[in-house]
Amino acid sequence: MPQNLKNSGIAKFVGRETDLNELCNKLEKADIVAISTLSGMGGIGKTELALRYAWQEYKKGTYQGGICWVNVKGNDPSADIISFFKIKLKLGEPSGTTPVEKVQDCWQNWINGDVLIIFDDVRNAEDFFEYLPPYEFKKFKVIITTRCKYLSDTIENIPLEEFSEDASLDLLRSYVGDERINTELEESKLLCQDLGYLPLALELIARLLKRRRWTIKKAREKLKERGLKDNSLLSKPHPEMTAKYGVKVAFDLSWYELENEPETIAVAKAIRTFFCSLFPVPCSLKI
Repeated sequence: MPQNLKNSGIAKFVGRETDLNELCNKLEKADIVAISTLSGMGGIGKTELALRYAWQEYKKGTYQGGICWVNVKGNDPSADIISFFKIKLKLGEPSGTTPVEKVQDCWQNWINGDVLIIFDDVRNAEDFFEYLPPYEFKKFKVIITTRCKYLSDTIENIPLEEFSEDASLDLLRSYVGDERINTELEESKLLCQDLGYLPLALELIARLLKRRRWTIKKAREKLKERGLKDNSLLSKPHPEMTAKYGVKVAFDLSWYELENEPETIAVAKAIRTFFCSLFPVPCSLKI
């Protein structure tokens, strides 16, 4: 089964089991499903949910026609589709003079079997609508991850909320174990609250706690300390943020801890780039 999926880096899939079941059910009834967010912000787990579904169905052999992941943000969606058609399906150069024409030729000449196409990080309808498979081709199923609350009446929507307190604690436990969390349960709950129950922020601090033998209380103190030293964090918080101190503070702290470890620099850079996209002010740390 051809696919171009990336691997998930999370320790354990938690907090989105109900959303995963809803995604499965909606794709059985609809051709296109969008995974969106109620708040409009990033870091809430849209991409991870789509990736989880894709790998789950890949293992089941559901999509014999392939699973094609299309990176939309900052990219021409046609590039990933045409590359998949040429390299993964080995069907040669599609005909057409424009990217849209080439993509439509890909859909027309795709191999047999059900197909899953995932458009990741769509910011507006213009980014991808003209690249969608024709509606009459029922073998194609489409997942869209987007910060938009609404894209079209023809697209089913699954809006994601921040994690619950229990799911947030489960995520921390998946990295550092039950004992450390249960020993400081109230501090752990406050840590989740500080980070707004945002999955990406929780994962970041969990990875840091796994590497450091800090108490949860010490981690919270360091988050607050780093935040108070950063003038940009003393201004009015971004209206989309629910975190008490902010995801950026959590990242700044982790970057400070990781900056002397070359093997983690590439990962840290990628995460930092994503975090910077969440805020109206520039990130203070230079890479």
